[in-house]
Amino acid sequence: MAKKTRFLALVLIMVSVASVPASVVASLGASAESPAQIRIVPGSEINLVSIDSNLPVAIVNETDQRMDLELGARSTNTKLEVPARTAITVPAQSAINAELPATAVANGQVEVLVWLNDSTGQRIFGPETLIVNINRDVEGILLAVFIGLLSILLVAGIVRTSLRGRPND
Repeated sequence: MAKKTRFLALVLIMVSVASVPASVVASLGASAESPAQIRIVPGSEINLVSIDSNLPVAIVNETDQRMDLELGARSTNTKLEVPARTAITVPAQSAINAELPATAVANGQVEVLVWLNDSTGQRIFGPETLIVNINRDVEGILLAVFIGLLSILLVAGIVRTSLRGRPND
């Protein structure tokens, strides 16, 4: 009985392998080769200090062809808004820093998942995780401090000039 069960299991495995479409096998082979040829390079944490900015995403293309791709992205929480897809072009045998537009909604740390799709929408790499530290108020605070210091210097210069008076000739 055990031999019959093993034989039936082997036949079922062979039938299931034979029923896999050739297109699925081809796409699995292409996906296995793709990360070595075109990929997103993981980077360090990104500090976002304004409300609207671009997040840099390093992409390497080691193929001999220019690649027109879509950079897909999704934020893991609502503190940061990113577009679902951004069109990019990566020249052959090169690396670029693609710019992913982002809008900060609140302060905090956010993970952004990014991946690469080909022109047909098929995922060829990813997802890769970017860590973004958001301090959206820093830009305004630094600008206010700079304007305040400039105003103090201007007032001090006017007071110093008026106290010294004009030199007598």
